[in-house]
Amino acid sequence: MKWISSCALVFFSISFASSVVAYDINELILKELKQDGVLLDFRNVGDLGDKGVGRLAKSRLLKRVKSLGLYGHRVGDAGIKALAGSKYLKKIEVLNLLSNKVGARGAELIAKSENFRNLRNLNLQWNRIGEAGVRALADSENVIHLEALNLTSNGIGDEGVQAIAQSESLRHLKELKLGDNGISDAGLKALAGSPYLRALEVLDLFGNLVGAKGVEALAKSPVVKNLRVLVLKKNTIGDAGVAAVAESGTLQNLEELDLQWNGITKNGASSLAASKTLPKLWILKMWGNEIGKAGRQSLETSPNFNIINPIYPGEGSSP
Repeated sequence: MKWISSCALVFFSISFASSVVAYDINELILKELKQDGVLLDFRNVGDLGDKGVGRLAKSRLLKRVKSLGLYGHRVGDAGIKALAGSKYLKKIEVLNLLSNKVGARGAELIAKSENFRNLRNLNLQWNRIGEAGVRALADSENVIHLEALNLTSNGIGDEGVQAIAQSESLRHLKELKLGDNGISDAGLKALAGSPYLRALEVLDLFGNLVGAKGVEALAKSPVVKNLRVLVLKKNTIGDAGVAAVAESGTLQNLEELDLQWNGITKNGASSLAASKTLPKLWILKMWGNEIGKAGRQSLETSPNFNIINPIYPGEGSSP
């Protein structure tokens, strides 16, 4: 009888502990759940990790969730597997996985899971999906509704960009962020030659290896005809790259252009100031280039556009 009582006590203790864990995750969900159960963002809570995400995936409280934020929770492929297999996460449209540990396998799970068929916005910035992960997403029919994709700092390289460029499933993308991925002119030429990426409005190529040749290809491409924002900060496009932008016949809808830290001189600034093909441009960032006073004045006084921000802040300013 004592043995039976001890077993019963142990069983009760384990059950109780499990229920506390379940209650804790549900309590946390209820605390962060907003907009009548549609928005769930764990930005301001502790570190869930894969185990916490596994418990999250089992909660019925996810039934109405359309936007899920898991910024900086050390979520790896095991956590993604739990989300991909959740019985309750069926309406998700926005998935923010910024600054986690998602690898190629995690990207593949997102690409294959029916749970993510309605995704409109996928943020994988600061993860590690690589070329293989990008290819899994690009080849998936689950991403056909994606309008915004952030792959900043994922080591995708030129091969990853080529996969994106040739993906019919990504044809509805309006916002594409590919900063800090080791992308060179070859990757940009692949992007420029895409037969599908015609809906792009925002293209961020910050911190890559893009030179003048890549920008020349992009500036001539129909891919950029609807572009409103182009970020080329911290590349190596130089004066020749700026001239290609200035002479482009397809960038007529551009409103914001970031050319900071690109080895541009006053000659590049002058060619941009003389451009008559950028009539909607009103935000221009040139910090970190050696354009000098003459170059700055030529841009500030250009009759071809009306820039509203400080083009080149004074000494001591930050970019």
